Amino acid sequence: MALLGQTGQDQFKAFVAFFAINLLGFVIEALPRGRTKVQKGSNASRYNKSNLLSRATFQYLQPIVTKGFRTPLTNKDISGMMPEHIKSVPSYERLNRNWEAAVAKSQARGVKPSLLWTVLKTQGWMWVPIFAFRLSSSILTFVLPQLLSQLLGFIGSFQSPNHQPVELGIILAFGMFFASLLSTFCMAQFFQLVMNVGIEVRTGLIAMIYRKSLKLSSAAKQKSTAGEINNHMSVDAEKWCDALPFLPMMISTPFEVVLAIWMLYQQIGWSVFTGLGAILALTPLNAVIARFFMSVRRHL
Repeated sequence: MALLGQTGQDQFKAFVAFFAINLLGFVIEALPRGRTKVQKGSNASRYNKSNLLSRATFQYLQPIVTKGFRTPLTNKDISGMMPEHIKSVPSYERLNRNWEAAVAKSQARGVKPSLLWTVLKTQGWMWVPIFAFRLSSSILTFVLPQLLSQLLGFIGSFQSPNHQPVELGIILAFGMFFASLLSTFCMAQFFQLVMNVGIEVRTGLIAMIYRKSLKLSSAAKQKSTAGEINNHMSVDAEKWCDALPFLPMMISTPFEVVLAIWMLYQQIGWSVFTGLGAILALTPLNAVIARFFMSVRRHL
């Protein structure tokens, strides 16, 4: 652009115009599809018609929210909102295929198959964006205090004649805003993906249990009552859906603890390890209390 004889101000204006046009294009592209004659005649669901930006911002749900505000929703209004990969047939086929392969391999080795590893293997690369969004949200959460510290230092610099430039304060303020916005965005995407995985696993397990109950012999039916089978389908399968969102925390929680300790060490020095020692000392007591409440709950 410098070859065209433009000044820095002209380049900045051109960049702003270019960015605004691209942003407008993204917004228009994210509008719900299905308005043309060809799109209205398509059997694709609203979720499949939505683009990447619409799925990231959940804009494809806006027509349903608006209609639900005005009139009660029916089954026809919310049909087609579920992604194809978490429906009953695809969920069952993937999980059952991997489970049968795990059973055959375990029988050859003389060990019991692991349902947990089968579930993790079935989801495969879906765990990559889940862990990525969870860790990104954790990092951005700790970026905010650092930016706030820099902003306070910027404000304090005005007490001296050689204060920091005003542009730095503007950048720090916008940085805090976008860090908070991106942290919320990453956390929303994390819960969306991990809940989809949980629903897919629950759906596949319920289908497998129901299919297995139809193939039980007369002798096997005497060992397993209808109530036990219903309990596996309604309670045990639901526990997988509730527990899977906590699986990424096995990595994100230690990561957040290490970051918090490092940031506190920068502020108060070695005194941080006193509080860390107190937390570690109380961990066995917390475990005993949690085990006690679990036993009480089990007997209720």
